[in-house]
Amino acid sequence: SANAEGNHRFQWLDANGQPAGAGFDVSGSGAFNLSRDERLIAFQDGNDVMVRDVARRVTTRVVGGPAVLEPILSPDGQRLVYSRIGVRPSGIAVRSTAGGAEEMVFTGEGVTLVEDWSRDGQFLLAIQGTMRSSRRGLIITPGGTGAPVVFAEVPAGGAIDEPRFSPDGKWIVYNAAE
Repeated sequence: SANAEGNHRFQWLDANGQPAGAGFDVSGSGAFNLSRDERLIAFQDGNDVMVRDVARRVTTRVVGGPAVLEPILSPDGQRLVYSRIGVRPSGIAVRSTAGGAEEMVFTGEGVTLVEDWSRDGQFLLAIQGTMRSSRRGLIITPGGTGAPVVFAEVPAGGAIDEPRFSPDGKWIVYNAAE
């Protein structure tokens, strides 16, 4: 849930839509991502990226902001990928959910936002463009090796958004406006 100021409350709900277990409050209205095993939640809290251990109810600041967006947990929950914008270098970075050094896996002109991590951990999906419109969809390796692959590009005035891998990793679905 969110209020008029954009603050959020994360809360598990049962099949009837009733609260189940303890929730927690988050400042701001940034993106979030639940790990595949449902043990961790990565989310933006104000300008920072946090990771919450659901069972232990412990929240850890993993990346200090500002200029960090779109946290996505790796399939095994051991790493976190996120976008850096408006700073040098600008692009996509990965780091351990336990902290440690940041590794830039993609740098480029404009704004690049990471959107998904394949179930096998081999690929990232991202969109690239400006803050107003992302015109290219990219497949990037989380190790930063190899050139990114453009999977879609729309003409000026168009936009690509929210790409996701299919569960088997063979397909990509995304929104596009041309």
